[in-house]
Formats: sequence, structure tokens, C-alpha cells
Amino acid sequence: MTNPKQTRNTSRNRLKDLQVRKAKQTDFPLMDGGGLRLVLKNSGSKAWVYRYTFNGSTREASLGQYPVVGIEQARRMRDRMEVQKAEGLDPLNVRQQERQQIVEVQQLAKAEAARQALTLAAACRQYHETKIEPTAKNQKHAAQWIGTLERHVFPKLGKLPVADVTKGELLEVVQAVVNQTPETGRRVIQRLRAVFDELVFKEVVATNPVAAVQKQVKAPSRAKIVEHFKSLPWAQARTFYRGLEVSEAGAARCIQWVMLTACRTGEVLGLVPDELDLKRGLWVVPAERMKAKRPHTVYLSSHAVHLAERMLKLGTPYLFPSPNDDQQPLSNAAMLQLLDRLGYRGQTTIHGLRSTFSTWANEHNFRPDVVEVSLAHQEGDRVRKAYNHAVYVEQRLTLMQQWGDFVTTDKIDGEQAGGVHKLVKKA
Repeated sequence: MTNPKQTRNTSRNRLKDLQVRKAKQTDFPLMDGGGLRLVLKNSGSKAWVYRYTFNGSTREASLGQYPVVGIEQARRMRDRMEVQKAEGLDPLNVRQQERQQIVEVQQLAKAEAARQALTLAAACRQYHETKIEPTAKNQKHAAQWIGTLERHVFPKLGKLPVADVTKGELLEVVQAVVNQTPETGRRVIQRLRAVFDELVFKEVVATNPVAAVQKQVKAPSRAKIVEHFKSLPWAQARTFYRGLEVSEAGAARCIQWVMLTACRTGEVLGLVPDELDLKRGLWVVPAERMKAKRPHTVYLSSHAVHLAERMLKLGTPYLFPSPNDDQQPLSNAAMLQLLDRLGYRGQTTIHGLRSTFSTWANEHNFRPDVVEVSLAHQEGDRVRKAYNHAVYVEQRLTLMQQWGDFVTTDKIDGEQAGGVHKLVKKA
């Protein structure tokens, strides 16, 4: 039976984590306000429920079990559903439509499974086994043939389906090899061209992209050297973040934002307050600052929201203003200078912090597609694009919140941060 005092209390966000963890059976349901409550199931598990009225009918939406879904995340999910109601949509109907989209997308995915199955690494190894090993002069030559591709091509392109390998991706990899060792680069081109010729003959792909790439490769004397961004090991991320927190420099706040959102430097430096919707925990980066020239929605953790609230108090046109002129945005040079002062300049770049986030997320069992869309990496496959838009909202919320918890605190939803992998399930 609902506690009458709870019923009369119309305030929001009343619950505390300690209160929830110490609640007795007779205390449930626990009311957080705004229709959000935590109920105790017959099985003994605790579940979040959002109760609302739509067109005169009372409805309930399950938001997940506690503590897998923490208080802050449950509130954000409630807030999102309230926005849907305000737009004249029934949140449960929206969820049903999203699930139907999932089914349709999965059916499309199955239809393309065969095409996606053959990766570039698998195709090269098949060619090596059927064409090179039987005809090689000796075993050493055969091993060198595949070894060159394993060292220079597979690390970046080996896992890609052969049908999805683009000319641009091939050119970047091949050019890097040519810049370092021209003769090895020539062999890489020759071997990849032979593999793709075989794939064209077998009608796995329509054309051979290597033929066009070969014409675009520049000689080392004129080639632009590809610089790989240094990145901080994720195990050092919390120490680095705390070092930033101690600093009073505005550049420190900006680097913290880069870490919490995993966004590119150019996207962050131009951030103006109108792009933020802190009530819903959203930041929409306009198309003109995005690499792909399309708007990108960033789902903010509670830590990012608090940081934004802190910076908004400055009342400047840009969230991260220049220390020399608060009407102008902070510069990239200011962040690099801070890295220098903190002793991290040789260990990471600002852009490299995105790699730190990506490595942490992948090693803690988040679905790679969720990580990629969070980084605003573009998918060439229409099925993956549709899937991302259909189901990744709540998964991205979970990813960004747990990443924020990891870099800012010792605990995540009451558990030690070192055990975060136990809380995250692969989608």
C-alpha cells in the first residue's frame, strides 16, 4: 500500500542511493517524484517504474532493475518520456515502435550476413592457402607473403568485410607503408590487388579498389606523413582527470569535457550554451562543426551535466572561453600547454583521449557499434545506421554514465569501479 505521505509529496528527485540500499520490504514502493518509483518484485529484485497518465488512462513503463539502472539514469529516462508526452506521444507506444524497428533491422541484417561474413583478413588467408602456398618456391617465401599483410594491413582493415573496404581506407594504409618503406608498400599493393582480383572473379565484389588506389599513392618524398595520435592508457584516466580537477585553468575544464563526452576538439571549442539541453541531458553539435557535416547528439552523464552547469555560471558566449578574451572560445594551444604543465604532453594528445574512452568501453564489454556511434564515427552500411538510430539511445546513456563514473569516482552504482565489467552487458 502506498504511503500517504509519499502520495502528497509532489517534489521530484527525492530518493538517495543510501536510502534505496537500506530500504526495508515494508518501505516499498519508494517514490522519487514525477511518476518515478522503485518497486519490489515478488522475486526480491528492485525495479524502476514510471507511472503516467495519457489520454485519461494510467499507464506504467518499466525502466529496468536497480542497481543496473542507477537513480540518475532512471530519472533521465523518466524525463525523456515526459518530453515525449509533452510532444503528444505515448511513451509506451514509442517504445513499441522502437522494438518493431529492431525486429525489422535485424531481419535486414540477416539478409546481409553472408556478405558481411568474409573479412579482408579471411579473404587474404584463403588466397594465401589456395594460390600462394601451393606454388611458392619455399615455405619462407609463403610465410613472408601473408606476414607482410598481417603486419601492415590487418591491424586496421583486417576485420572489415571485403565489400565494405573503401578506396580511402586502403589508400591511408598503403600510403603509410610506402612512406616508411617504399618497397614493402609496393608488395602490399601487389598482394592486395591479387586478392581483390580473385574476389572480383568469384563475384564477391564488383570491382577491384586497389587498382584505383595504386594510381593515387604518392612517392615518399612528397607524401604527407600520417601521424598517429598518442593516447592515455585507460587505467590512468582517473588519475589524469583528478589532476585536471585540481587545476584552476579553464583549459582543464575543457579537457574534462572532452573526456566525459569523447568528442573532437573542434566540436568542443565552439560549444555555445544554446546547444545544451541539460534538463534532458543532451548536447546537439551542429553540422558545421562535425566531421561528417551532420548534427550529432551527445548523451551527457550526470558528471558532464554538473560540469556544464558550473561553466554556465560564467555567463560567457562560449562554454569554454579564452582566458585572454572571454568573448572568444578557448584555443587548442591552451589545452596543449596545460598538458605540458601537467607532464602529459608526451603521453597523450587531446584527440587521443577519444581512443582512451574507446579502449575502455571495448574492454568493458560494450557493444562496438554503440561505442562507434558515440564517437560519431560514420557507418557505411545502411543496416548499421538504421540499427544505431533505432536502439542505441539507452545504451549510449548507460555507456556515457558509466564512463563518467569511472573517471570521476571510486564507485559505480555502489560497486567498486574496478568491477565495472560486471555491471555492463553486451547488447
